[in-house]
Amino acid sequence: MEFSGGGTIVGFKSSTVVIVEDEDGFEVPTSIHDVVVIPSAPLGDSHTSEEKKMTAEPVRTAAVKYDEEPGDIRFLSEGLFTGDDLTVSLAYVPADIDCFEDTAFRTYLINRSGYSMHYLCIGSGDDGRSRLRGQGTIPPKAMVFIEEIAKEKLYDIARTTVMIQPYKADGSFALKPQVTYEVRTTPSKFCKRNSFRENALFVTPALIYDIVEKDKVAEPFDAGKYLDEKYSGNDRKDNSPSISHVSGGGKGKQGNAPVVYDLHINELLDTTAGMSAKDILDYQIKYFNDRMLENIRKKGQHLIFIHGKGDGVLRQAVVKELRYKYKTCRFHDASFQEYGFGATEVIVG
Repeated sequence: MEFSGGGTIVGFKSSTVVIVEDEDGFEVPTSIHDVVVIPSAPLGDSHTSEEKKMTAEPVRTAAVKYDEEPGDIRFLSEGLFTGDDLTVSLAYVPADIDCFEDTAFRTYLINRSGYSMHYLCIGSGDDGRSRLRGQGTIPPKAMVFIEEIAKEKLYDIARTTVMIQPYKADGSFALKPQVTYEVRTTPSKFCKRNSFRENALFVTPALIYDIVEKDKVAEPFDAGKYLDEKYSGNDRKDNSPSISHVSGGGKGKQGNAPVVYDLHINELLDTTAGMSAKDILDYQIKYFNDRMLENIRKKGQHLIFIHGKGDGVLRQAVVKELRYKYKTCRFHDASFQEYGFGATEVIVG
């Protein structure tokens, strides 16, 4: 079996490291996550000669150590094919799963149907500004690489709008409606390993959002709903503390249970049109102070403020407020296991 660098797997050093013999006969230990398996069987006649030149068909695709450029296309195995039922997904894959804390994320648009499609992918940040992330055409049974985005730039894709127009280039076909779908995310979700799951598309665990599944458009993904479910205690172990999540001015449970407030601007406002970066930060800090004043008499109450990692501006502003306005309160980074990098825990004192 050849891998994308041009070699043969000759053995296993451990459960996660294989031995690859290169063209010069040297045996190189290689992470299994860095290997793309390419079957020896050729592509079927259903693919064009141009498509055959682009890639050999992988059974599963690796997301690291691959010299991708936006627009690069790979074809999927027949087992992932859904026929003429339109199935489209947006996927985020860690570029280096072994260095998860600092990794960038690669974005793919996946077409598992027998239709080709024109696509447009637009990212919108917390500042309300948008940018084109990718555009082009995806052949049937294929995925296209959109872009690689650094962890500190995740605020630029708080909302990702995907527009697709399915069609068939040859012969008649049943007309499929154009689909416009928005995925809302929070950077804190990208800080949690368990957000990325094993899957049939990538060797590396991935965060995959279904846009259309067998002609049915998915329910819009709402990051606030995800956080509500994550922090409500419904999926926690019996011995885990109960947690309340608060977003956009709601009231959390009182008592010893931590109360979680999300300071991401897209959780506080429906739109930031006309607001400058300073206006947004001022609004977030006002919201923070309002929540602190609501809880300041509840001695011993634990508060979690999710601010994200980003460039650290919001975190620094929160810490400054705590040091100078709430000197009786203790604070520290919240649990990485629960919240990733971007959260501060405050104990009211």
